[in-house]
Amino acid sequence: RMSYTNLMRHQNVVDNCQRVSCNRGIGSSLNGRCVISRDIILGCQMEVCDPDLPYMLEPTWIVYLRSGPDGSDLTKFVRRVSFRMSPKLPLRLHVADTAPFEITEVLGSDFPLEVQVQYIDPRMSPTTYVFRPRAVNEGVSGMSEEMHDKMIFVNPSSAMRMSLQA
Repeated sequence: RMSYTNLMRHQNVVDNCQRVSCNRGIGSSLNGRCVISRDIILGCQMEVCDPDLPYMLEPTWIVYLRSGPDGSDLTKFVRRVSFRMSPKLPLRLHVADTAPFEITEVLGSDFPLEVQVQYIDPRMSPTTYVFRPRAVNEGVSGMSEEMHDKMIFVNPSSAMRMSLQA
Protein backbone atom coordinates (compact mmCIF):
# COMPACT_ATOMS: atom_id res chain seq x y z
CA ARG A 1 0.00 0.00 0.00
CA MET A 2 1.05 3.58 -0.49
CA SER A 3 -0.31 6.96 0.53
CA TYR A 4 -2.30 9.04 -1.94
CA THR A 5 0.37 11.78 -1.74
CA ASN A 6 3.13 9.31 -2.60
CA LEU A 7 0.94 7.95 -5.41
CA MET A 8 0.89 11.33 -7.15
CA ARG A 9 4.69 11.35 -7.38
CA HIS A 10 4.45 8.27 -9.61
CA GLN A 11 1.81 9.81 -11.90
CA ASN A 12 4.07 11.88 -14.15
CA VAL A 13 1.96 13.66 -16.78
CA VAL A 14 5.01 14.44 -18.92
CA ASP A 15 5.70 10.86 -20.05
CA ASN A 16 2.19 10.08 -21.42
CA CYS A 17 1.72 7.13 -19.02
CA GLN A 18 -1.47 6.47 -17.08
CA ARG A 19 -0.23 4.37 -14.15
CA VAL A 20 -3.29 4.83 -11.94
CA SER A 21 -6.27 2.48 -12.25
CA CYS A 22 -9.39 3.82 -10.52
CA ASN A 23 -12.52 1.94 -9.58
CA ARG A 24 -15.27 3.30 -11.87
CA GLY A 25 -18.00 1.35 -10.11
CA ILE A 26 -20.95 2.84 -8.28
CA GLY A 27 -20.29 3.22 -4.58
CA SER A 28 -16.52 3.64 -4.83
CA SER A 29 -16.26 6.88 -2.89
CA LEU A 30 -13.23 8.85 -1.88
CA ASN A 31 -13.99 8.19 1.79
CA GLY A 32 -11.67 5.56 3.18
CA ARG A 33 -9.45 5.71 0.12
CA CYS A 34 -7.39 2.56 -0.50
CA VAL A 35 -4.28 2.69 -2.69
CA ILE A 36 -2.32 -0.44 -3.63
CA SER A 37 0.69 -0.54 -5.96
CA ARG A 38 2.48 -3.38 -7.73
CA ASP A 39 5.91 -3.22 -9.35
CA ILE A 40 6.18 -4.18 -13.02
CA ILE A 41 8.86 -4.50 -15.65
CA LEU A 42 8.37 -3.55 -19.29
CA GLY A 43 11.09 -4.92 -21.49
CA CYS A 44 12.31 -6.17 -24.81
CA GLN A 45 14.89 -8.75 -25.72
CA MET A 46 16.33 -9.44 -29.12
CA GLU A 47 16.06 -13.08 -30.09
CA VAL A 48 19.41 -14.81 -30.42
CA CYS A 49 20.23 -15.24 -34.09
CA ASP A 50 21.54 -18.48 -35.54
CA PRO A 51 25.14 -17.68 -36.66
CA ASP A 52 24.69 -19.94 -39.70
CA LEU A 53 21.77 -17.90 -41.05
CA PRO A 54 22.25 -14.73 -43.11
CA TYR A 55 22.09 -11.43 -41.20
CA MET A 56 18.57 -10.07 -40.91
CA LEU A 57 18.11 -6.33 -41.39
CA GLU A 58 15.16 -6.14 -39.02
CA PRO A 59 15.67 -8.37 -35.99
CA THR A 60 12.91 -10.09 -34.04
CA TRP A 61 12.28 -8.93 -30.49
CA ILE A 62 10.28 -10.30 -27.57
CA VAL A 63 8.37 -7.44 -25.92
CA TYR A 64 6.96 -8.21 -22.47
CA LEU A 65 5.25 -7.09 -19.29
CA ARG A 66 6.38 -8.97 -16.18
CA SER A 67 6.05 -8.70 -12.45
CA GLY A 68 8.62 -6.58 -10.68
CA PRO A 69 10.81 -7.53 -7.72
CA ASP A 70 7.74 -7.97 -5.47
CA GLY A 71 6.98 -11.18 -7.40
CA SER A 72 3.23 -10.57 -7.85
CA ASP A 73 1.38 -13.08 -10.00
CA LEU A 74 0.02 -10.80 -12.74
CA THR A 75 -2.48 -13.43 -13.86
CA LYS A 76 -4.46 -12.88 -10.65
CA PHE A 77 -5.43 -9.33 -11.66
CA VAL A 78 -4.41 -8.68 -15.31
CA ARG A 79 -6.88 -9.77 -18.02
CA ARG A 80 -5.23 -8.49 -21.19
CA VAL A 81 -2.13 -6.61 -22.32
CA SER A 82 -2.20 -4.74 -25.64
CA PHE A 83 1.06 -3.76 -27.32
CA ARG A 84 0.84 -0.95 -29.89
CA MET A 85 4.10 -1.11 -31.78
CA SER A 86 4.05 2.42 -33.22
CA PRO A 87 1.73 5.42 -33.07
CA LYS A 88 2.31 5.81 -36.84
CA LEU A 89 1.25 2.22 -37.59
CA PRO A 90 -2.17 1.71 -35.93
CA LEU A 91 -2.57 -1.81 -37.36
CA ARG A 92 0.49 -3.02 -35.50
CA LEU A 93 -1.49 -3.85 -32.37
CA HIS A 94 -0.84 -7.16 -30.64
CA VAL A 95 -2.76 -8.58 -27.70
CA ALA A 96 -1.64 -11.06 -25.04
CA ASP A 97 -4.61 -12.57 -23.19
CA THR A 98 -2.65 -15.09 -21.13
CA ALA A 99 0.63 -15.27 -19.25
CA PRO A 100 3.36 -14.77 -20.10
CA PHE A 101 2.23 -11.33 -21.26
CA GLU A 102 4.60 -11.01 -24.19
CA ILE A 103 4.66 -10.83 -27.97
CA THR A 104 7.27 -11.44 -30.65
CA GLU A 105 7.65 -8.71 -33.26
CA VAL A 106 10.09 -7.33 -35.81
CA LEU A 107 11.30 -3.94 -34.55
CA GLY A 108 13.38 -1.82 -36.88
CA SER A 109 13.49 1.55 -35.10
CA ASP A 110 13.30 3.13 -31.68
CA PHE A 111 9.69 4.33 -31.81
CA PRO A 112 7.80 4.23 -28.53
CA LEU A 113 5.84 1.11 -27.64
CA GLU A 114 2.49 1.77 -25.99
CA VAL A 115 1.39 -0.91 -23.57
CA GLN A 116 -2.19 -0.91 -22.25
CA VAL A 117 -3.19 -3.16 -19.37
CA GLN A 118 -6.80 -4.20 -18.76
CA TYR A 119 -7.77 -5.79 -15.48
CA ILE A 120 -9.90 -8.77 -14.48
CA ASP A 121 -12.24 -6.42 -12.60
CA PRO A 122 -13.91 -4.45 -15.44
CA ARG A 123 -14.64 -1.58 -13.05
CA MET A 124 -10.92 -0.80 -12.82
CA SER A 125 -9.78 1.64 -15.50
CA PRO A 126 -6.98 0.47 -17.82
CA THR A 127 -3.44 1.69 -17.32
CA THR A 128 -1.10 2.75 -20.12
CA TYR A 129 2.68 2.79 -20.27
CA VAL A 130 5.04 4.13 -22.93
CA PHE A 131 8.34 2.31 -23.35
CA ARG A 132 11.07 3.75 -25.57
CA PRO A 133 13.74 1.04 -25.86
CA ARG A 134 17.09 2.39 -27.04
CA ALA A 135 18.49 -1.14 -27.47
CA VAL A 136 16.51 -1.60 -30.70
CA ASN A 137 18.89 0.69 -32.60
CA GLU A 138 21.98 -1.15 -31.41
CA GLY A 139 20.70 -4.56 -32.52
CA VAL A 140 23.15 -6.92 -30.86
CA SER A 141 21.92 -10.53 -30.72
CA GLY A 142 20.57 -11.37 -27.27
CA MET A 143 20.49 -7.72 -26.16
CA SER A 144 17.74 -6.63 -23.80
CA GLU A 145 16.43 -3.52 -22.11
CA GLU A 146 13.98 -3.13 -19.24
CA MET A 147 12.06 -0.30 -17.62
CA HIS A 148 10.80 -0.62 -14.04
CA ASP A 149 7.45 1.01 -13.30
CA LYS A 150 4.34 0.67 -11.13
CA MET A 151 0.69 -0.27 -11.43
CA ILE A 152 -1.32 1.79 -8.97
CA PHE A 153 -4.87 0.92 -7.92
CA VAL A 154 -7.21 3.39 -6.21
CA ASN A 155 -10.21 2.00 -4.32
CA PRO A 156 -10.15 -1.49 -5.84
CA SER A 157 -13.16 -3.69 -5.12
CA SER A 158 -12.80 -6.21 -2.32
CA ALA A 159 -12.31 -9.04 -4.85
CA MET A 160 -9.63 -7.03 -6.67
CA ARG A 161 -7.91 -6.26 -3.33
CA MET A 162 -7.76 -9.98 -2.58
CA SER A 163 -6.23 -10.62 -6.02
CA LEU A 164 -3.67 -7.85 -5.54
CA GLN A 165 -2.65 -9.07 -2.11
CA ALA A 166 -2.43 -12.77 -3.01
